[in-house]
Amino acid sequence: MPDIIKRQVPILALNGKNYQTWALDCELHLQGMQLSHTITACPNDVAAPPPHEQAQAAIFLRHHIHNDLKQEYLEVKDPLTLWTALQERFGKQKTVIHPQAMRDWAQLRFLDFKSVEAYNTALHRIVGQLRFCGQRVTESEMIEKTLETFHPSNMVL
Repeated sequence: MPDIIKRQVPILALNGKNYQTWALDCELHLQGMQLSHTITACPNDVAAPPPHEQAQAAIFLRHHIHNDLKQEYLEVKDPLTLWTALQERFGKQKTVIHPQAMRDWAQLRFLDFKSVEAYNTALHRIVGQLRFCGQRVTESEMIEKTLETFHPSNMVL
């Protein structure tokens, strides 16, 4: 059966490889719908969100996860519980991404690419991953990385 309702954000993959972007997109979209309070823990003195808002947020989240994840979390109706469960399951991406990003940074060579555009794309992808993991990469480090991987005969200043 085709989807009747258009998806506002991409579906969360079964393996969670797109969790970080999915979570940010969902959080921003729920904020735009004025439902972000449904996925954050309420202090004791604040009333829980009304049931219709919780239902809207749960429908939105369930509509944007893989079908197998829907089946796995079939009994979860509270959006905060679902959000927390998915965060516990897939939120450890930094520990997985950081070693690979460090390896990619160490092995990045300008000469390995056919075009400057391809190199630049790879450079910014790796830098984005490193920044996501909390490692600061400056513009001067990126320039130095590019220049040190040039072949000496191609370096003309």
